[in-house]
Amino acid sequence: MDLSRAKATFAILCGAAGLALTAGHLNIRPPRPEIVRFASNAAFRDGVYQGKLDAQHGSKPHIRSARWSAEPDRLAFVSGYKLGYQDSPSWRRSR
Repeated sequence: MDLSRAKATFAILCGAAGLALTAGHLNIRPPRPEIVRFASNAAFRDGVYQGKLDAQHGSKPHIRSARWSAEPDRLAFVSGYKLGYQDSPSWRRSR
């Protein structure tokens, strides 16, 4: 192995070790239980999307759950909307 390849290998190993050591200190949040439970629910995902849009545009919360006919879907939409609105960077900056 020539010297330049050895240096490159050493640099990659040092970088990987440094990343592994600092990964525990990063602010990584575990997924919220409602996200895990509703991740495959279309009404929930629609609510998250609509909530983020309203927050990004600076709109006040306006939950349009009537677009979903079944009560469980309406509840999932409302949960998703609240989550999307409150998790939006726009909403957090206004706090």
